[in-house]
Amino acid sequence: MRRRSFVKNMAILCAAGQAGASVLGAAEQDIRATRIPRWRGFNLPGKFAMPDKPYDGRAFEEFDFATMVEWGFNFARLPLSFWVWGSRDDWSIIRQEPLKEIDRAIELGRQYEIHINVNFHRIPGYCINLRELEPADLFSGTKAQRDRAMDAAVFHWKAFARRYKGIPNRRLSFDLINEPPRMRSYEGYLEERYLEIVKTLVTANPRRRSEPPHLCRWHGHRPVGGVGDCGSRSGAKHTRL
Repeated sequence: MRRRSFVKNMAILCAAGQAGASVLGAAEQDIRATRIPRWRGFNLPGKFAMPDKPYDGRAFEEFDFATMVEWGFNFARLPLSFWVWGSRDDWSIIRQEPLKEIDRAIELGRQYEIHINVNFHRIPGYCINLRELEPADLFSGTKAQRDRAMDAAVFHWKAFARRYKGIPNRRLSFDLINEPPRMRSYEGYLEERYLEIVKTLVTANPRRRSEPPHLCRWHGHRPVGGVGDCGSRSGAKHTRL
């Protein structure tokens, strides 16, 4: 069986196992951290121009969103590198043009009723791939290096939280750090990193009761339980801002 047909048929079977009324109900209200919908979907890497790789096309193709819906999927995770809109060497830079492509992906998610999960696959100070390319490490190194990376990580996430404030969390969630390192005694600070990011975002983005909270997701080798105390009740994998 051809791979495309196999994936499509499996998607139909998965979708058939869900109660339509429950899915519809979940789409009409804000998501609670204690009850997350059963989303199914894909990583959707964007194609962005980089200093050494010029590119003038769209980062995300509408065809991909249409195909996901046709196959019965409702979730797209965007694994992003901050180098796309920022700079490897100057963490204070945020360029607006690349962010417009992310805006477009979120809008396509709205049009096709696909939940968009924005993930910093490379965050200032850390990436699971070629981590050593970062000039300072978010989890190891000297305190000054960790603090420098932490300030930059918060700076970039704060920009995203403000940019997308007001979008219902049934449509958009944040995945703060992709696959953080397994924490050993000499390489700690995982929970502290998450707590500082989340607390800063809560403080920097006070919301009215009428505004939807952000939904943050994290993943890695073990849950970050302390995040649940950052102004909202949460499960082991999500919190709301």
